[in-house]
Amino acid sequence: MQDFDGGRIVCTPAILTAMPSAITSVWDALGGSGGRLGWPTSAATPIGTATQQSFSGGLVVRGANGRAYPIVGMTLAAFRTAGGVAVLGAPLEAEKESADGYSQRFERGVVFVPRDGGASAVAGATFTEYTRVGGMNVMGFAVGPAVPVGAGTVQPFRRGSIAVLGGKAHTVRGTMAAVFQNAGGYTGPLGYPLESERALKDGFVQGFQGGTAYVSPAALAVTRGVLHREYMGRGGPAGPLGWPLGNETSGDGVWQQSFQNGTILLYADGRVVVR
Repeated sequence: MQDFDGGRIVCTPAILTAMPSAITSVWDALGGSGGRLGWPTSAATPIGTATQQSFSGGLVVRGANGRAYPIVGMTLAAFRTAGGVAVLGAPLEAEKESADGYSQRFERGVVFVPRDGGASAVAGATFTEYTRVGGMNVMGFAVGPAVPVGAGTVQPFRRGSIAVLGGKAHTVRGTMAAVFQNAGGYTGPLGYPLESERALKDGFVQGFQGGTAYVSPAALAVTRGVLHREYMGRGGPAGPLGWPLGNETSGDGVWQQSFQNGTILLYADGRVVVR
């Protein structure tokens, strides 16, 4: 090895390469060739505004701001699976450890390695929504990758999930997530969310493809189908019927759902009656 003003040149039986000074500093801090990164296995390569260099034990990426950070282990595997620098950008910090596992932030995403699940990256529209709702403080760790569900994708988090359909992302979280799962989740009658949870009067509502879920002082419930259309036509929770008192029930050819100020009934012949 030989040091220069702008970095270091390393010669091994396998490679002769230069390391920029920022990458050299990271390599030295981690113990050089005897540390976690080991010897370099490639030249420093520009990718957009970043520069990356591979080592036998990981990768070091320098961002446009001149700062370089290592990417190693399961974090590196998830980073590469997600598309690397081209998708996530350069790292903004080194990997951090917490009670939930390991995480590392990037310019356009974050990688999580939970202690009780597989490593995954949060990127694209999911990352935008994740950041909008409050990031790790609200959603916690991702506990798996985004996976296809029907026409969209869903990524699970410790405190809910984020769904992307048609390029639009929405969060289902907290108590609303429990209501949604009890109704069958993404493969149930409600399908994908059309909006994120919003406050209404003294409760919360969230619209889905097949109906609406409610968290209110009156009940945890959903409305769907013909009863849902009738309820919404009468103003929903803000209308004269008020909040639902539970989910719909059926028997003897009648489907019905009770609300604070009345009941909607659907008969087998198609008649809808409000009492």
